[in-house]
Amino acid sequence: MNLLDEFRETKHVHRGFNLENKSYWYPYQLPSLNSMKKSRLPTPEEIDILLSFLPRLYAEGFSPVESWSGGERQKDGSITLPYPNYHPLVDEFFRHVSADGWLDYEYNPEQAYQMLLDENGVKSASLEQIQTMLTFCVRGERFSDGHWGEMIEKGYVRQLLVRLNEIKSELLK
Repeated sequence: MNLLDEFRETKHVHRGFNLENKSYWYPYQLPSLNSMKKSRLPTPEEIDILLSFLPRLYAEGFSPVESWSGGERQKDGSITLPYPNYHPLVDEFFRHVSADGWLDYEYNPEQAYQMLLDENGVKSASLEQIQTMLTFCVRGERFSDGHWGEMIEKGYVRQLLVRLNEIKSELLK
């Protein structure tokens, strides 16, 4: 059996969030399908694009989630899981974060989450560490509906963008 067949067979393996120790857990870690691909650093233009979202995502009255859908009982008795309908700006932001220059193909979700929780660590993070934490922010939606909204509402994205702006200023010196 090759890696892709193994992935297809195990794609429904439960992954979740442990509330007790605030960590993501996986029954086992599958090798990344991108493990042969190396991350590259973002260009100055890509940095500017992300920074342009800071004032818009944190404008007074802005809400990343416009509404929630799902949760309805179907004719067969099943209930659909709720999912967020994001503001178009949120979709646009995470589309840019999903681009090649921002993804850390070898990131560890648990380590990235711990980095994000360390406010002082974020304030001194390198560009590579920002990349790792942004990868956590973008990929978390796959495992937890509403993750993008939480990352914005709790200020994690703001902290990363503020630090990214500082790094950009340092690079221009």
